[in-house]
Amino acid sequence: MATLKQIAAHVGVSVRTVSVVLNDKGKEQRISTPVIEKIKLVATEMGYRPNVMARATRLRRTSQIGVLVSELSNPHTGANVEAIERNLLKHGYKLLLGLTNRSRRTALAYLEDFGSGMVDGVLNLDPLVDDELIAASKLRVPYFHFLRSSPKYHFELDFKGGVNAALRHLSELGHEKIGFISGPQKDISTHERLSAFNSFAQRSKKGGRRVIFGDWTLESGRKAARPLVDAGCSAILGANDLMAVGAMKAAQQMGLKIPQQLSIVGFDNSLIAEISDPPLTSVHLPMDVAADAFVEALLGRIKGKTRHGMTLLKPELVIRNSTTKLRP
Repeated sequence: MATLKQIAAHVGVSVRTVSVVLNDKGKEQRISTPVIEKIKLVATEMGYRPNVMARATRLRRTSQIGVLVSELSNPHTGANVEAIERNLLKHGYKLLLGLTNRSRRTALAYLEDFGSGMVDGVLNLDPLVDDELIAASKLRVPYFHFLRSSPKYHFELDFKGGVNAALRHLSELGHEKIGFISGPQKDISTHERLSAFNSFAQRSKKGGRRVIFGDWTLESGRKAARPLVDAGCSAILGANDLMAVGAMKAAQQMGLKIPQQLSIVGFDNSLIAEISDPPLTSVHLPMDVAADAFVEALLGRIKGKTRHGMTLLKPELVIRNSTTKLRP
């Protein structure tokens, strides 16, 4: 592999000039455009690769962001990670993934590693990871909990509006007995959706509260279907698409036709919502917009910039073929 000294000798400039150019500071140092282009061309032709660790030590930054996820089996998680990576690459950063498998102990180990100089910041997508765990890890770099509303982040994600949009849609179709498949009670990301459903149930004079707690998986959605159907629910809202589709498959195995005998709505509008049979009505979250907003905010915090104002990220309902009017 070529060295800075070899490139400098080939171009006919000093090693310092080559270093300045390859660190993208050529224009700051008023090096002419032809020389900058020549150095970069020769570096490419000679197969030069920078020493990432040496550069990180010198610049005191890694140009890497740690991303914690609880699992990768959910298409929504994969879509989130891809959206985050696209936005990081636009800013010259790379993604370093930590898979926790919903284990706080594993998450703590990753956070400790991330805080040892591996990354410049952390985006957390694991609902079991909270500020208490991060404090225990002694993480010394900026972090955000992805898709969580917080005044200190200057973001508000209108999960309540998304749940209300789904429930209004079902109510307008004549459904009064609506069941809700929630995420686990201990998960932070469960709270806003469950609170919105409970508020709706309290306002409803005929509906009542029918909640089954799942764990975000297809199988937990399957298990929730039977008790909700037995309770007389004519419609089911899943707190994510996987649980909604699990409920759909279980209902079909019970001999129910979707949506003629049971309407089902999901939340996330992931790929599985489009390819389910029938296609699933689902609450859409603007993932690219959210990823862009969270990445920019995190990078701003890394650079010491103060963010002002609030950004509201609003979901919208995508109506497909899994819902219809309640039959008498």
